[in-house]
Amino acid sequence: NISDYYYYRGFIFKKFGKFEEAIPDFNRAIELDPKLIDSYVHRVKSYRLVHLDKLAQQDYEKVLELFLQEQPPDNYISAIQAERGLKELGILLETSFEQQALEQKKVTQERLDKIFGEEKK
Repeated sequence: NISDYYYYRGFIFKKFGKFEEAIPDFNRAIELDPKLIDSYVHRVKSYRLVHLDKLAQQDYEKVLELFLQEQPPDNYISAIQAERGLKELGILLETSFEQQALEQKKVTQERLDKIFGEEKK
């Protein structure tokens, strides 16, 4: 799948701190597969790191929209990342998917701590 090529190339750019180079690849991956949540998740991280907060907000909102369209919804990590990002931007006052995922045992607190602890590094 050609969208995967752009997604993974963008991911590698992002991984090596080349956020401005990563964004066009995530853009292309999204053009080719607009329902691929991971492309939005990684693009939003790149946006945040180059201080494009308005674009980051739009991607966070898109991640939540796609998450809610899943039947049944199962990409809780992406939804939690989006909610946390919107909260950091001052758009949301509280998060709900994180508590819901923990209560439904879709994710453990240990896994969240590991994921979000690694993001801060």
